Amino acid sequence: MRVMNCLVICMMISISFHCSKKSGGITTDPVPPPPPPPFSINAWAVDATQGLSTYYGVGIQPAIKIFLSGPVNRATVAGNILLTDNAGTP
Repeated sequence: MRVMNCLVICMMISISFHCSKKSGGITTDPVPPPPPPPFSINAWAVDATQGLSTYYGVGIQPAIKIFLSGPVNRATVAGNILLTDNAGTP
């Protein structure tokens, strides 16, 4: 019985050392990245014609250029621009 008690005590001590928290027990949450700065559209052009609100006679594959106030991540642009007709169909 004495050996059993000694074994239990040794196991508990061993477990308490192996279950300790890392880095002094203090955990910190990672700091989130700052939000991207706002940007605005400075100008736009369709087939080299700038700044109109309505374009007539535009071809099926027009060259559309959008000039922004700051840099953007090119990898995220293509999935976030949607062109539609007057009915809202892409």
